Amino acid sequence: MRLLFSIASRQDPLESLLLEEDVRLGALMDTPNLSAILGLAPPPGVTPNFVDPDTREHLPKITAYVTLPPMVLLLVLRFYTRLKFTALGVDDSTGIDLCGLAAAAIVANTALSFAVCGHPAGPHQWDIPVDKFTLDYAKFELAISYTYFIAAIFIKVSILVFYRRIFGFARYANWLIWIGISSTVILYAVIIIFLAGFCLPHHEDYASGGILSPQSIERCLGVSGWATFVTGIVSVVIDAYILAIPLGFLTQLNTSRKRRASLCALFTVGFSALAVSIVGAVYRSRFLFGDLDSSWSSMYVYATQALLGALQTLGLDQQRTLSQTLVSEIYTTCNRKKCAGEFLLREDYRTAHTLMKPAGNSAYSLIVIEANYITMEERGYQLPELQTHRANSHLNRDS
Repeated sequence: MRLLFSIASRQDPLESLLLEEDVRLGALMDTPNLSAILGLAPPPGVTPNFVDPDTREHLPKITAYVTLPPMVLLLVLRFYTRLKFTALGVDDSTGIDLCGLAAAAIVANTALSFAVCGHPAGPHQWDIPVDKFTLDYAKFELAISYTYFIAAIFIKVSILVFYRRIFGFARYANWLIWIGISSTVILYAVIIIFLAGFCLPHHEDYASGGILSPQSIERCLGVSGWATFVTGIVSVVIDAYILAIPLGFLTQLNTSRKRRASLCALFTVGFSALAVSIVGAVYRSRFLFGDLDSSWSSMYVYATQALLGALQTLGLDQQRTLSQTLVSEIYTTCNRKKCAGEFLLREDYRTAHTLMKPAGNSAYSLIVIEANYITMEERGYQLPELQTHRANSHLNRDS
C-alpha cells in the first residue's frame, strides 16, 4: 500500500533533474521514456542498478514456504478429525471454521504478495524504473492490505470464541472475551473503511488515470503512513490482550512454581506471535517516520504478515491443549481450596460421575464442570447425570 504512493512523495534536486531531462527527451520523441525515470532518488554516492540489483523479494517467499504447508496440513487434519469423530463446535461458525476462513485469507494474501515480489517489489526503489509500477501492481498492493485485515479479524475472533467456550462461564472472563471480539471487529473495520475512502479511486479520478491519477496518489499518500503505523499498533495490542486472558487464570492457580513454569511453556506460540507482531509494528512505523524506500522495507512487512498469520492459526491447536491442561489445574485448585466434594472423570471420557457441589458462587467449579462437559459432549457421549449437574451449576451461579 505504502510502496505504490511513495514514488511521488518526494523529489530531491537529482530526481527533479532526471525527470526534467526525461521530459525534454520525451518531448522530442512524443512519449516520455518512463523506463529511465527512477522510482526514488538514490542516496549520495549510490548508483542505480536496473540490471541485477540487490533484492529482498526472497524474504516473504521463504517465510511462506516454511509456514504455510504445516498450517494447511494441520487445518485439513483438524477438519477431518472433527467431521469424522465430533460435531463442529461454536468456534467453527456453525460448520464453517473461522480458522479455515482465516487460513484462506492468509493464502490469498500470500499469493498476492508473491505477485508483487520481484514484480517489481523487493529491490531498493531507486533500482526500479517508474514504468514497472503498473495499474495491476497498484491493485495488488491494495488487495494485500485488505486480505491481511480480513485474515486478522478471522484469526483473532476464532481464538476469542474458543476462549469463550472454555473460560466464558466465569463472568469476568466472558466480559473480557466479548470486549476483545467487538474491539477486534470494530478496529479493523474502521481501518478498512478509512483506507477505502482515501485510497480507492473516486469518480472524478477515472478521467485522469483512476488509482494512478495525481489526486488519488496525493490523497492516499496523506494517510497511508499513519494507517500502516496504526495497523501495527492495533495488532500488537489485540495480540497481547488475547494472550493475557488465559494468563490471568494461570496466575491464580494454587500450584508450584515449577508446575506454573511448565504451563507457561505452553504459551510459546502465543509469545512468538506477539513478538512477530511487535517486529511487524516496528517495520510499519518506519513508513511513518521518513522511510521512502518502500519496495525494500515492505518485504519485512510481508514476511511478518505471513509468519504472524500462520503462527496464530497453528497456535489455535496449542491453545486447545493449553486450555485443557489449565482446566485440569483449575480443578485441582478448586478441589483443594474452593469446592466441596470431588469430580471423577475417566481418561477415556466414556463414563463420568460428578459429586461436586459448587461452594457458593465459585467460578472455578463452573469452569471445570462446563469444560469437561464440552469435551465429552463433542465426543458424542450422552451424560444425563452431568447435564443435570450442569444445569444446577448455572442455577447456583445465577442465584
